[in-house]
Amino acid sequence: MAVYKDAAELVKVAALEDIYCNEERGRRIQWSEADLDGRTLPDIDSSMGIVREGDAVHFRFRTIYSDVSAEYVADWTAHFTMPANAEFADEVLQEFAEKVAFFSVYPYTRASIYGSASRLNQPVPVLGIVRQGEFQRGEKLSEEAVRALFMDNRSERVASESD
Repeated sequence: MAVYKDAAELVKVAALEDIYCNEERGRRIQWSEADLDGRTLPDIDSSMGIVREGDAVHFRFRTIYSDVSAEYVADWTAHFTMPANAEFADEVLQEFAEKVAFFSVYPYTRASIYGSASRLNQPVPVLGIVRQGEFQRGEKLSEEAVRALFMDNRSERVASESD
């Protein structure tokens, strides 16, 4: 059994298998005075979830970019595989997420928001460069909490019928 003590060791054996889009959309927004009270625009809200399934690790990143006239959602997953005998602490996986997986999906996030703004004929927001160490996962969620937070892949039609 191989034990990996940090992301630098893990990146040598991890394989990026796929990057896929879970959701990509933009919509025009009409903010009310109450909605804008205390809010600074543009506003970026990012979330990350990690789910391990056997040798596979899925790093899901969801960004909601809100601006004066529109809101954009870019939700991408990086799917990595690790060696069957790999053993590593949750902290190593978090470090890998912040230093490797995030940077795998960030270009897709930027392109999603850019494309959505273009299709809406809105000013295109430029998401800045994120430097190593600037992205941090924040609160650690259990795999169940990740599934609950990100299990938004039901049909909107079905969801509205059951409400």
